[in-house]
Amino acid sequence: MISFGILFLNMRTFTLWFSMLESPLVLLFLAILILAYADGLANRRPLSFGFLAGLLFLARTDNVFLVATLFAAMLLFTSEKSISLRFKRAFAFGIGAFLVALPYLAWNVLNFGRVLPVSGLRKIRPGINVPTRIWLTIKGFLDYWNFRLSYFLGLERGIILIIELVAFAILVLILIWLFSKRKASATSFVAKKFAPFWVAAGVHYVFIASFMSKEAVGSFWYLVPEIVMVSFFVGAIVSDFIGAVGRVLGKLIKFAILILVVVLVFAQLAGYTHYLRKRNFVAEKIYLADFIRKNFPEDALFTMYDSGIVSFFSQRNFISANGLAGDYELARLAAAKDAFSRIIKRYSVDYVALVLPDSVVKLYSDKFIYQSKPVVYATILRARYVLLRAEDFTQEMLTKSK
Repeated sequence: MISFGILFLNMRTFTLWFSMLESPLVLLFLAILILAYADGLANRRPLSFGFLAGLLFLARTDNVFLVATLFAAMLLFTSEKSISLRFKRAFAFGIGAFLVALPYLAWNVLNFGRVLPVSGLRKIRPGINVPTRIWLTIKGFLDYWNFRLSYFLGLERGIILIIELVAFAILVLILIWLFSKRKASATSFVAKKFAPFWVAAGVHYVFIASFMSKEAVGSFWYLVPEIVMVSFFVGAIVSDFIGAVGRVLGKLIKFAILILVVVLVFAQLAGYTHYLRKRNFVAEKIYLADFIRKNFPEDALFTMYDSGIVSFFSQRNFISANGLAGDYELARLAAAKDAFSRIIKRYSVDYVALVLPDSVVKLYSDKFIYQSKPVVYATILRARYVLLRAEDFTQEMLTKSK
């Protein structure tokens, strides 16, 4: 219950349920799959368990690592002594997952000639220096979340880092104490019972860190399996600690946790309008779209990294430079370091919309047709949306932004 509370009482997660986009669906199906696994469905009805795993794969295809890990665990790492029964269970599971995934895979092959969709091809970047990326992505992940906490709570990043380190140290000390007293039953259960999920989450993170963009590593959007497993583990540690400290103190801790959860939920509700005011980058996108709609002809062609909102409200044609809304050729162009330059040349783009730090905007201010008010964008505290002619665009504008 503590684990699910961590996941579902978070306002950011809760509001996403209504979108039913891929990450909320992953969270939903993964929670169902974990509960089914804990209930022994994998052994009792492996075909049905495979159907559930197939739904998780359909929610987002990078969950193939978990499906493969569960198949291997049922085949090789099980207490079942009968080899024939192992094969029957594993292959029933595999068939169930495959049957659910087959229509989607067949549709891709028949219509596009590829198993991977455009978005999958765009996000996977083979050939990256993997050993170098691992540390950079871990650092990027910490920096990103420190920024988000600082952004929402209004605290300095250094203070946030101290809070995180203290919380982590307390958890480690509690864990050591529990094992020394042999009272880590729930923690041991979560670690052992859900071993395939832990392995899959580890492989998934290495894959994300090695072959996907840096924004994927720093975003909860792509790290649902990791967040779920860490939440379960933290919940198990707290549960064991409550049981180990005695009845009276245990009740006090439960009461304190309940109060903390209630306070956090109401704090999120109370501060939600303030949170929305901080998200002024959405409003500024709409103002940019309005400017484009009023000042440019209908046949003008634009490009922008994440162009959905601006394209919709401006009623003008955009080439999405992130490569996610186009064909396979655009996906390949978008993966290049000089993506904007290539896209401008290939599609004869007329105008370019960018989001740049204030410091870079000042350097090229004479080039811009339009500048927005300052916005908080990703980890940039002061950025602006700008619009310029394609012939005025230079790659230096982006390299100086990093």
